[in-house]
Amino acid sequence: MTTNKLTTATLASLACCSMQAMAAESSDQERIQQLEQQVAVLQAQQNSSDLLDRFTINGFASVGFGVATEDLEYLVGYDTDGYGGFEDDKIDFAPDSMVALQMSFDINEQAQAVIQLVGRGTDSWDPEVEWAYVSYTFDNDVMVRGGRLRLPIFMLSDYLEVGYAYPFARPSVEVYNNVPSSTYEGFDLRTSFDVGDATLTVQPFVGQSDVRGNFNTEMTEIIGSAVELSYGNFGFRTSVAQASLESDDDSLDGNDGKFIGFGGSWDNGDWLFMSEWTRVDVDGIFPDYDSYYVSLAYRYDVFTPYIMYANSETQDDDERAYPPELGLRNPLDSERTAYSLGLRWDFAPAMAVKFDATLLDDFGSTAAGFSDNVSITSIGGNPIPYVDQQFEDAAIYSVVFDVIF
Repeated sequence: MTTNKLTTATLASLACCSMQAMAAESSDQERIQQLEQQVAVLQAQQNSSDLLDRFTINGFASVGFGVATEDLEYLVGYDTDGYGGFEDDKIDFAPDSMVALQMSFDINEQAQAVIQLVGRGTDSWDPEVEWAYVSYTFDNDVMVRGGRLRLPIFMLSDYLEVGYAYPFARPSVEVYNNVPSSTYEGFDLRTSFDVGDATLTVQPFVGQSDVRGNFNTEMTEIIGSAVELSYGNFGFRTSVAQASLESDDDSLDGNDGKFIGFGGSWDNGDWLFMSEWTRVDVDGIFPDYDSYYVSLAYRYDVFTPYIMYANSETQDDDERAYPPELGLRNPLDSERTAYSLGLRWDFAPAMAVKFDATLLDDFGSTAAGFSDNVSITSIGGNPIPYVDQQFEDAAIYSVVFDVIF
């Protein structure tokens, strides 16, 4: 009897100890699971924080209005349908207005993805992907990019639409509007070298691009290079490029185009001098242009007055010339000079307003690129367009607000 009681007590004691051990083990497991969950949450928060640190977003915008004294619709237009976007003699808010957002993500320490969306007043504010590329920087600081990129052929190419970055109301129309596209899809490489006290940057590029306009035209086999030299307050840039054209327009299809440009600047913090010269050469009847501008600006506290002189002229008029007995001039012949006077006022951090007056003059006996200076006659039952000047000068008055954020 006594033995049975002892056995029963022993079994009960063992069962109790086993239950306590199981309960303790279960409690330890729960605590471990809770700790693991807390660690997972902390890791997720850390990863989320790391992702946010690797992501940046910024933007820029311009809001402007202006008026032209004449109808300035182009006879042949690309990025815009009129000079600087101005098509008629009414007050217009669209030409100088745009907004852009740029998003960058650091994939790792050497790779980055960038996309830039731009909405322009002249395009009814429809968003367009202006930049979309992935870049990789090697240990020797050579950077390779692939995707949709800006054609690096001008001094202002990298910030062409960032109005806040330059003192003028807009880059020179005579120089910057003679190339039918500002972006391309392809690859570029960028590397810099120290040459004594100067820095030399080389940027070759290849790709293709759709031409804006109504031609259903594409620039294929784009290949070129830009070279930039920086020395103290001086900067120099040269660029060359060539491309083939594929188009529904028989006058363009199969032709080759070439570009060459030279530019220089001097900026001592107070005075800014900038100038560029370009040549656009296209096979066939399409005009070949020589263009240039010279500009000077002076920074006085928050005010920057500036002047700009620009000229553009076709160089192959004889190749399109009508028979002399007709006494008519081909409307694709063009000659034009622009005189700009303006003032920039940096009235708040990251914000500026610009006042600009531009006079267009010196058309010679050409249409200066404007459709209102062209008429059509019939010879032998065939329509013949010819220069018929309705105006020989025009002015544009504009105000532009620029901001970066």
